[in-house]
Amino acid sequence: SAAIAHATAPLVHRLVPLATALGLVPLAEAALRRLAEQHTGSERAAFLLQATRVLRDASLWQQAARAAGDAIEADPYSDAVADFIALPPQVRQRPPFDVERALNTVLADVADAGMFMLPKVELLGAYVAVANQRWRQDVVGQLLFLLGQGNARGLAQSVTGSLSTSQLFALGSQAELPPLVLALQAAWSDLAPTVRKVWASEVQAPAGARPQKIDASQEPRLEWFLAAARALGLADLATFSAPLETPVAILSSPANSLALGPGVLGGDAASRFRAARALALLKLGVPFLQGGTDLQQSATFVGSALRVLGAQHLAGRDDELELRFAKAISKKTIRQLSSSSLLSLTPADLTLWLAQCQQAALRFGLAVAGDLPESVYALVGSRKLEAVQTHVDARSLIAFALSSAHEDLRRCLGLQSGGARG
Repeated sequence: SAAIAHATAPLVHRLVPLATALGLVPLAEAALRRLAEQHTGSERAAFLLQATRVLRDASLWQQAARAAGDAIEADPYSDAVADFIALPPQVRQRPPFDVERALNTVLADVADAGMFMLPKVELLGAYVAVANQRWRQDVVGQLLFLLGQGNARGLAQSVTGSLSTSQLFALGSQAELPPLVLALQAAWSDLAPTVRKVWASEVQAPAGARPQKIDASQEPRLEWFLAAARALGLADLATFSAPLETPVAILSSPANSLALGPGVLGGDAASRFRAARALALLKLGVPFLQGGTDLQQSATFVGSALRVLGAQHLAGRDDELELRFAKAISKKTIRQLSSSSLLSLTPADLTLWLAQCQQAALRFGLAVAGDLPESVYALVGSRKLEAVQTHVDARSLIAFALSSAHEDLRRCLGLQSGGARG
Protein backbone atom coordinates (compact mmCIF):
# COMPACT_ATOMS: atom_id res chain seq x y z
CA SER A 1 0.00 0.00 0.00
CA ALA A 2 0.98 3.64 -0.27
CA ALA A 3 1.23 3.88 3.51
CA ILE A 4 3.63 0.95 3.69
CA ALA A 5 5.69 2.27 0.79
CA HIS A 6 5.91 5.67 2.46
CA ALA A 7 6.89 4.15 5.81
CA THR A 8 9.58 1.93 4.31
CA ALA A 9 10.91 4.53 1.89
CA PRO A 10 13.88 5.64 4.05
CA LEU A 11 14.98 2.02 4.59
CA VAL A 12 14.68 1.10 0.92
CA HIS A 13 16.52 4.28 -0.01
CA ARG A 14 19.44 3.18 2.16
CA LEU A 15 19.38 -0.40 0.84
CA VAL A 16 19.52 0.59 -2.84
CA PRO A 17 23.31 1.17 -2.89
CA LEU A 18 23.82 -2.16 -1.11
CA ALA A 19 21.52 -4.01 -3.53
CA THR A 20 23.38 -2.46 -6.43
CA ALA A 21 26.77 -3.36 -4.99
CA LEU A 22 25.63 -7.00 -4.56
CA GLY A 23 24.45 -7.18 -8.14
CA LEU A 24 20.78 -7.12 -7.20
CA VAL A 25 19.91 -4.42 -9.73
CA PRO A 26 16.45 -5.88 -10.49
CA LEU A 27 15.59 -5.62 -6.79
CA ALA A 28 16.78 -2.04 -6.69
CA GLU A 29 14.87 -1.25 -9.88
CA ALA A 30 11.63 -2.74 -8.57
CA ALA A 31 11.93 -0.93 -5.23
CA LEU A 32 12.63 2.44 -6.80
CA ARG A 33 9.92 2.20 -9.43
CA ARG A 34 7.41 1.14 -6.79
CA LEU A 35 8.38 4.02 -4.50
CA ALA A 36 8.23 6.52 -7.36
CA GLU A 37 4.72 5.35 -8.23
CA GLN A 38 3.57 5.76 -4.64
CA HIS A 39 4.88 9.30 -4.24
CA THR A 40 4.36 12.69 -5.81
CA GLY A 41 6.17 15.98 -5.99
CA SER A 42 9.68 16.28 -4.60
CA GLU A 43 9.60 12.76 -3.10
CA ARG A 44 8.83 11.23 -6.50
CA ALA A 45 11.64 13.27 -8.05
CA ALA A 46 14.07 12.07 -5.36
CA PHE A 47 13.29 8.39 -5.96
CA LEU A 48 13.51 8.78 -9.72
CA LEU A 49 16.84 10.54 -9.34
CA GLN A 50 18.09 7.65 -7.22
CA ALA A 51 16.89 5.28 -9.91
CA THR A 52 18.92 7.08 -12.57
CA ARG A 53 22.04 6.37 -10.54
CA VAL A 54 21.26 2.65 -10.44
CA LEU A 55 19.72 1.89 -13.82
CA ARG A 56 20.76 2.44 -17.41
CA ASP A 57 17.31 3.44 -18.57
CA ALA A 58 17.84 6.85 -20.19
CA SER A 59 14.12 7.61 -20.05
CA LEU A 60 14.39 7.86 -16.28
CA TRP A 61 16.41 11.08 -16.59
CA GLN A 62 13.51 12.77 -18.31
CA GLN A 63 11.03 11.29 -15.85
CA ALA A 64 13.09 12.62 -12.95
CA ALA A 65 13.32 16.04 -14.61
CA ARG A 66 9.55 16.19 -15.21
CA ALA A 67 8.80 15.09 -11.63
CA ALA A 68 11.16 17.74 -10.26
CA GLY A 69 9.65 20.34 -12.59
CA ASP A 70 6.13 19.55 -11.43
CA ALA A 71 7.18 19.91 -7.79
CA ILE A 72 8.97 23.22 -8.46
CA GLU A 73 6.00 24.63 -10.39
CA ALA A 74 3.83 23.91 -7.36
CA ASP A 75 6.41 25.21 -4.85
CA PRO A 76 9.55 27.17 -5.87
CA TYR A 77 11.07 26.25 -2.50
CA SER A 78 10.62 22.52 -3.05
CA ASP A 79 13.47 20.13 -2.23
CA ALA A 80 13.17 19.08 -5.86
CA VAL A 81 15.32 22.08 -6.83
CA ALA A 82 18.40 20.28 -5.50
CA ASP A 83 17.31 17.08 -7.29
CA PHE A 84 17.00 18.92 -10.58
CA ILE A 85 20.45 20.51 -10.17
CA ALA A 86 21.86 17.00 -9.69
CA LEU A 87 20.66 15.90 -13.13
CA PRO A 88 23.15 15.83 -16.05
CA PRO A 89 23.72 19.15 -17.86
CA GLN A 90 22.13 17.87 -21.07
CA VAL A 91 18.89 17.19 -19.18
CA ARG A 92 18.93 20.61 -17.50
CA GLN A 93 19.31 22.48 -20.78
CA ARG A 94 15.53 22.55 -21.25
CA PRO A 95 14.00 22.83 -17.77
CA PRO A 96 10.42 21.46 -17.64
CA PHE A 97 9.33 24.41 -15.49
CA ASP A 98 9.27 28.20 -15.73
CA VAL A 99 12.70 29.12 -14.36
CA GLU A 100 12.17 32.87 -14.66
CA ARG A 101 8.90 32.72 -12.74
CA ALA A 102 10.50 30.67 -9.96
CA LEU A 103 13.47 33.03 -9.79
CA ASN A 104 11.19 36.07 -9.75
CA THR A 105 9.17 34.54 -6.93
CA VAL A 106 12.24 34.05 -4.77
CA LEU A 107 13.61 37.51 -5.59
CA ALA A 108 10.31 39.14 -4.71
CA ASP A 109 10.17 37.25 -1.43
CA VAL A 110 13.67 38.44 -0.60
CA ALA A 111 12.55 42.03 -1.17
CA ASP A 112 9.45 41.54 0.97
CA ALA A 113 10.92 39.51 3.80
CA GLY A 114 14.38 41.01 3.95
CA MET A 115 17.88 39.91 3.06
CA PHE A 116 18.20 37.87 6.22
CA MET A 117 15.58 35.30 5.21
CA LEU A 118 18.34 32.82 4.40
CA PRO A 119 16.23 29.78 3.40
CA LYS A 120 14.91 31.93 0.57
CA VAL A 121 18.07 33.50 -0.77
CA GLU A 122 20.06 30.27 -0.74
CA LEU A 123 17.89 29.06 -3.63
CA LEU A 124 18.90 31.93 -5.87
CA GLY A 125 22.18 30.33 -6.83
CA ALA A 126 20.42 27.11 -7.80
CA TYR A 127 17.96 28.89 -10.06
CA VAL A 128 20.64 31.05 -11.65
CA ALA A 129 22.56 27.84 -12.43
CA VAL A 130 19.76 26.65 -14.71
CA ALA A 131 18.58 30.03 -15.99
CA ASN A 132 19.52 31.36 -19.40
CA GLN A 133 22.42 33.70 -20.04
CA ARG A 134 20.31 36.84 -19.73
CA TRP A 135 19.33 35.90 -16.19
CA ARG A 136 22.90 35.11 -15.25
CA GLN A 137 23.85 38.63 -16.25
CA ASP A 138 20.80 40.27 -14.73
CA VAL A 139 20.54 38.57 -11.34
CA VAL A 140 23.06 40.92 -9.71
CA GLY A 141 21.05 43.91 -10.85
CA GLN A 142 17.85 42.29 -9.63
CA LEU A 143 19.38 41.69 -6.22
CA LEU A 144 20.66 45.23 -5.89
CA PHE A 145 17.34 46.71 -6.93
CA LEU A 146 15.14 44.50 -4.76
CA LEU A 147 17.39 44.62 -1.73
CA GLY A 148 17.65 48.36 -2.21
CA GLN A 149 13.86 48.57 -1.93
CA GLY A 150 13.77 46.17 1.02
CA ASN A 151 15.69 45.67 4.22
CA ALA A 152 19.21 46.01 2.88
CA ARG A 153 18.91 49.75 3.27
CA GLY A 154 18.41 51.99 6.25
CA LEU A 155 20.29 49.65 8.60
CA ALA A 156 23.03 52.11 9.55
CA GLN A 157 23.38 52.29 13.33
CA SER A 158 26.17 53.00 15.78
CA VAL A 159 28.24 49.94 16.59
CA THR A 160 28.06 48.81 20.20
CA GLY A 161 29.89 45.47 20.05
CA SER A 162 33.54 44.71 19.35
CA LEU A 163 35.80 42.48 17.27
CA SER A 164 39.24 41.14 18.09
CA THR A 165 41.90 41.03 15.38
CA SER A 166 41.39 37.28 14.96
CA GLN A 167 37.62 37.72 14.64
CA LEU A 168 38.09 40.48 12.09
CA PHE A 169 40.53 38.39 10.05
CA ALA A 170 38.15 35.42 10.12
CA LEU A 171 35.51 37.54 8.35
CA GLY A 172 37.46 37.17 5.12
CA SER A 173 36.33 33.61 4.50
CA GLN A 174 33.97 30.95 5.75
CA ALA A 175 36.32 28.22 4.54
CA GLU A 176 39.11 26.60 6.50
CA LEU A 177 42.43 28.30 5.74
CA PRO A 178 45.72 26.49 5.01
CA PRO A 179 48.13 26.22 7.98
CA LEU A 180 50.73 28.52 6.39
CA VAL A 181 48.16 31.29 5.92
CA LEU A 182 47.22 31.02 9.58
CA ALA A 183 50.91 31.00 10.53
CA LEU A 184 51.49 34.24 8.60
CA GLN A 185 48.52 35.87 10.34
CA ALA A 186 49.83 34.76 13.75
CA ALA A 187 53.27 36.22 13.03
CA TRP A 188 52.04 39.41 11.39
CA SER A 189 51.72 41.38 14.63
CA ASP A 190 55.51 41.12 15.03
CA LEU A 191 56.22 42.14 11.46
CA ALA A 192 53.47 44.69 10.78
CA PRO A 193 55.04 47.74 12.51
CA THR A 194 58.20 47.46 10.42
CA VAL A 195 56.29 46.81 7.21
CA ARG A 196 54.18 49.87 7.92
CA LYS A 197 57.26 52.06 8.38
CA VAL A 198 58.66 50.99 5.02
CA TRP A 199 55.25 51.54 3.40
CA ALA A 200 55.00 55.00 5.01
CA SER A 201 58.39 55.96 3.60
CA GLU A 202 57.18 55.21 0.08
CA VAL A 203 53.58 56.41 0.05
CA GLN A 204 52.88 59.89 -1.22
CA ALA A 205 50.98 62.42 0.85
CA PRO A 206 47.37 63.06 -0.25
CA ALA A 207 47.03 65.69 -2.93
CA GLY A 208 45.67 69.06 -1.92
CA ALA A 209 45.94 71.14 1.23
CA ARG A 210 47.69 69.71 4.27
CA PRO A 211 45.32 67.63 6.44
CA GLN A 212 44.13 69.32 9.61
CA LYS A 213 43.80 67.27 12.77
CA ILE A 214 40.34 67.22 14.28
CA ASP A 215 39.05 66.05 17.65
CA ALA A 216 36.53 63.42 16.56
CA SER A 217 35.15 63.14 20.08
CA GLN A 218 33.95 66.75 19.85
CA GLU A 219 32.26 66.26 16.50
CA PRO A 220 28.74 64.80 16.92
CA ARG A 221 28.58 63.88 13.24
CA LEU A 222 31.47 61.42 13.74
CA GLU A 223 29.88 59.41 16.52
CA TRP A 224 29.37 56.49 14.10
CA PHE A 225 33.04 56.69 13.11
CA LEU A 226 34.32 56.62 16.70
CA ALA A 227 31.98 53.72 17.51
CA ALA A 228 33.43 51.71 14.63
CA ALA A 229 36.99 52.54 15.76
CA ARG A 230 36.18 51.48 19.33
CA ALA A 231 34.75 48.22 18.04
CA LEU A 232 38.18 47.42 16.61
CA GLY A 233 40.11 48.65 19.62
CA LEU A 234 41.77 51.54 17.76
CA ALA A 235 42.14 53.75 20.83
CA ASP A 236 45.10 55.71 19.44
CA LEU A 237 43.39 56.66 16.18
CA ALA A 238 44.23 60.13 14.86
CA THR A 239 41.66 61.80 12.61
CA PHE A 240 42.30 64.53 10.06
CA SER A 241 40.17 66.46 7.60
CA ALA A 242 41.38 67.34 4.13
CA PRO A 243 40.01 68.14 0.66
CA LEU A 244 41.09 64.74 -0.69
CA GLU A 245 40.64 63.33 -4.16
CA THR A 246 39.50 60.13 -2.43
CA PRO A 247 36.91 60.53 0.37
CA VAL A 248 38.92 58.49 2.88
CA ALA A 249 42.67 57.87 3.02
CA ILE A 250 45.03 56.12 5.42
CA LEU A 251 47.89 58.53 6.14
CA SER A 252 51.51 57.49 6.22
CA SER A 253 52.12 59.56 9.35
CA PRO A 254 51.33 59.44 12.19
CA ALA A 255 50.55 55.76 12.76
CA ASN A 256 46.88 54.78 12.85
CA SER A 257 45.65 57.94 11.20
CA LEU A 258 42.92 58.61 8.69
CA ALA A 259 42.07 61.65 6.61
CA LEU A 260 38.39 62.25 5.88
CA GLY A 261 37.37 64.25 2.87
CA PRO A 262 34.44 66.67 2.49
CA GLY A 263 31.06 65.14 3.13
CA VAL A 264 32.31 62.12 5.07
CA LEU A 265 31.44 63.66 8.44
CA GLY A 266 27.76 63.43 7.59
CA GLY A 267 27.96 59.66 7.70
CA ASP A 268 26.12 58.69 4.52
CA ALA A 269 26.23 54.97 3.71
CA ALA A 270 29.08 55.21 1.19
CA SER A 271 31.20 57.24 3.63
CA ARG A 272 30.55 54.75 6.41
CA PHE A 273 31.60 51.90 4.14
CA ARG A 274 34.83 53.59 3.04
CA ALA A 275 35.80 54.73 6.53
CA ALA A 276 35.01 51.41 8.21
CA ARG A 277 36.98 49.54 5.54
CA ALA A 278 39.98 51.80 6.18
CA LEU A 279 39.67 51.25 9.95
CA ALA A 280 39.70 47.50 9.40
CA LEU A 281 42.82 47.72 7.23
CA LEU A 282 44.53 49.68 10.01
CA LYS A 283 43.51 47.09 12.59
CA LEU A 284 44.83 44.25 10.45
CA GLY A 285 48.10 46.09 9.87
CA VAL A 286 47.74 46.18 6.09
CA PRO A 287 47.33 49.88 5.13
CA PHE A 288 49.01 49.16 1.80
CA LEU A 289 45.80 47.38 0.68
CA GLN A 290 43.82 50.62 0.56
CA GLY A 291 44.68 51.22 -3.07
CA GLY A 292 42.39 48.69 -4.75
CA THR A 293 41.77 45.10 -5.69
CA ASP A 294 45.03 44.21 -7.47
CA LEU A 295 46.95 42.12 -4.95
CA GLN A 296 50.06 41.52 -7.07
CA GLN A 297 51.83 44.72 -6.01
CA SER A 298 51.00 44.09 -2.36
CA ALA A 299 52.27 40.52 -2.67
CA THR A 300 55.61 41.80 -3.98
CA PHE A 301 55.78 44.33 -1.15
CA VAL A 302 55.07 41.86 1.66
CA GLY A 303 57.10 39.15 -0.05
CA SER A 304 60.19 41.37 0.09
CA ALA A 305 59.89 41.52 3.88
CA LEU A 306 59.37 37.76 4.14
CA ARG A 307 62.45 37.07 2.02
CA VAL A 308 64.57 38.90 4.56
CA LEU A 309 63.36 36.29 7.07
CA GLY A 310 64.38 33.49 4.72
CA ALA A 311 61.31 32.71 2.61
CA GLN A 312 62.55 31.39 -0.73
CA HIS A 313 59.42 30.35 -2.63
CA LEU A 314 57.79 33.72 -3.27
CA ALA A 315 57.46 35.39 -6.66
CA GLY A 316 57.90 39.02 -7.75
CA ARG A 317 61.34 39.82 -6.37
CA ASP A 318 62.30 43.46 -5.71
CA ASP A 319 65.94 43.81 -4.64
CA GLU A 320 65.59 47.46 -3.63
CA LEU A 321 62.64 46.73 -1.37
CA GLU A 322 64.44 43.77 0.19
CA LEU A 323 67.36 46.02 1.02
CA ARG A 324 65.04 48.49 2.75
CA PHE A 325 63.43 45.73 4.77
CA ALA A 326 66.82 44.26 5.66
CA LYS A 327 67.73 47.60 7.22
CA ALA A 328 64.36 48.07 8.92
CA ILE A 329 63.64 44.65 10.42
CA SER A 330 65.31 44.18 13.79
CA LYS A 331 67.64 41.26 14.47
CA LYS A 332 65.30 40.18 17.26
CA THR A 333 62.39 39.89 14.84
CA ILE A 334 64.54 37.99 12.37
CA ARG A 335 65.59 35.54 15.10
CA GLN A 336 61.99 35.07 16.20
CA LEU A 337 60.56 34.42 12.77
CA SER A 338 63.39 33.04 10.62
CA SER A 339 62.97 29.52 12.01
CA SER A 340 59.18 29.45 11.68
CA SER A 341 57.03 27.79 9.05
CA LEU A 342 56.84 31.13 7.24
CA LEU A 343 59.91 30.11 5.29
CA SER A 344 57.74 27.61 3.39
CA LEU A 345 55.19 30.20 2.25
CA THR A 346 54.21 29.96 -1.41
CA PRO A 347 52.87 32.72 -3.69
CA ALA A 348 49.41 31.16 -3.36
CA ASP A 349 49.59 31.30 0.45
CA LEU A 350 50.60 34.95 0.42
CA THR A 351 47.90 35.93 -2.09
CA LEU A 352 45.26 34.08 -0.08
CA TRP A 353 46.31 35.87 3.11
CA LEU A 354 46.13 39.26 1.39
CA ALA A 355 42.72 38.41 -0.08
CA GLN A 356 41.53 37.32 3.36
CA CYS A 357 42.51 40.69 4.84
CA GLN A 358 40.93 42.59 1.97
CA GLN A 359 37.63 40.71 2.15
CA ALA A 360 37.49 41.09 5.94
CA ALA A 361 37.82 44.87 5.61
CA LEU A 362 35.12 45.06 2.94
CA ARG A 363 32.72 43.01 5.03
CA PHE A 364 33.29 45.09 8.13
CA GLY A 365 32.64 48.16 5.99
CA LEU A 366 29.34 46.70 4.81
CA ALA A 367 28.20 45.99 8.38
CA VAL A 368 28.94 49.56 9.50
CA ALA A 369 27.36 51.07 6.38
CA GLY A 370 24.13 49.10 6.70
CA ASP A 371 23.42 49.54 2.99
CA LEU A 372 24.37 46.92 0.43
CA PRO A 373 23.76 48.87 -2.81
CA GLU A 374 25.61 51.97 -1.65
CA SER A 375 28.49 49.86 -0.33
CA VAL A 376 28.77 48.07 -3.66
CA TYR A 377 28.69 51.32 -5.62
CA ALA A 378 31.35 52.83 -3.33
CA LEU A 379 33.54 49.77 -3.83
CA VAL A 380 33.16 49.68 -7.60
CA GLY A 381 33.32 53.45 -8.05
CA SER A 382 30.38 53.36 -10.44
CA ARG A 383 26.62 52.94 -10.42
CA LYS A 384 26.60 51.18 -13.77
CA LEU A 385 25.29 47.63 -13.53
CA GLU A 386 27.87 46.41 -16.03
CA ALA A 387 30.67 47.59 -13.74
CA VAL A 388 29.15 45.79 -10.76
CA GLN A 389 28.67 42.54 -12.66
CA THR A 390 32.31 42.35 -13.70
CA HIS A 391 33.75 43.35 -10.30
CA VAL A 392 34.86 40.21 -8.45
CA ASP A 393 34.93 41.82 -4.99
CA ALA A 394 31.48 43.34 -5.53
CA ARG A 395 29.97 39.97 -6.35
CA SER A 396 31.70 38.50 -3.30
CA LEU A 397 30.32 41.28 -1.09
CA ILE A 398 26.78 40.65 -2.34
CA ALA A 399 27.14 36.94 -1.61
CA PHE A 400 28.36 37.74 1.91
CA ALA A 401 25.42 40.09 2.49
CA LEU A 402 23.09 37.19 1.71
CA SER A 403 24.80 34.79 4.10
CA SER A 404 24.29 33.93 7.73
CA ALA A 405 27.84 35.19 8.42
CA HIS A 406 26.68 38.76 7.71
CA GLU A 407 23.84 38.45 10.16
CA ASP A 408 26.24 36.94 12.72
CA LEU A 409 28.62 39.86 12.23
CA ARG A 410 25.91 42.46 12.73
CA ARG A 411 24.78 40.65 15.86
CA CYS A 412 28.36 40.58 17.17
CA LEU A 413 28.63 44.33 16.59
CA GLY A 414 25.39 44.97 18.46
CA LEU A 415 23.50 45.90 15.29
CA GLN A 416 19.91 44.98 14.62
CA SER A 417 19.05 43.06 11.50
CA GLY A 418 15.95 42.04 9.63
CA GLY A 419 13.67 45.04 9.39
CA ALA A 420 15.66 47.34 11.63
CA ARG A 421 15.89 51.00 10.74
CA GLY A 422 18.18 53.57 12.18
